[in-house]
Amino acid sequence: VRPFDYEHNQNFTFRVQARDSGTPTLSSNATIKLYIIDQNDNSPTLLHPSPNDSSFSAEIVPRNAEAGYVVSKVIAVDADSGQNAWLSFHLQKVSDQSLFSVGLHTGEIRTIRKMTERDNTRHTLIVVVKDNGQPSLSATTTVKIVAAENFSGHYLENTDKEQVDEFDSSLTIYLIISLAVVTFLFLASIILLLTLKAYKIKKSKHDSAADQNLHGPNIMSVRTNYLNSLARGTLHQGYFHEIQTKMD
Repeated sequence: VRPFDYEHNQNFTFRVQARDSGTPTLSSNATIKLYIIDQNDNSPTLLHPSPNDSSFSAEIVPRNAEAGYVVSKVIAVDADSGQNAWLSFHLQKVSDQSLFSVGLHTGEIRTIRKMTERDNTRHTLIVVVKDNGQPSLSATTTVKIVAAENFSGHYLENTDKEQVDEFDSSLTIYLIISLAVVTFLFLASIILLLTLKAYKIKKSKHDSAADQNLHGPNIMSVRTNYLNSLARGTLHQGYFHEIQTKMD
């Protein structure tokens, strides 16, 4: 009816009865116990560093840290049971392989040697957490480390500020481009509206002048002469030329 989940139900107990069709009916009962075997169906869940933390956070390590100094610890859990829940920690990528290591079963990030002035002040480690299931499931996290002279936090604030400034710079560029596009579209709309309005005004003046010509004194005079000529029957061939001359 539904899939089994070891994390919710580890076993089931039910009773089965078998009956025959004879008279009288005979039957027999049996109790069945069903045990669910765990499968590796859950990936490791990271608790620290939190995968949902979008802030520019980093671990601080003193510049004079000795070998074996604990910089940070990756913490993860697995919802599976037994061997499937055994976790191991591995470095997938590190900016300086000679400087940091991670505990296979503890997740502790330690310094391999003493830090020197020649080492970089900022480091990025990518840690992979694997379970012991078959096939193995994993989760990945990124740990940022900053080497500072003291733990005042001033150096870390400056580092975070640089990253924030880079983000703000990119955002400013996008805003400038968006503003330029909006301004261009606005100006184009204004120019188009002014052009249409000028065209309507010009067309209105042209129609008004044509209407005045149709109702002007020349047209009235032409109509009167035409009617008189028809009445007298004296319409001559040059009459239309005269009409054209008057209209001009």
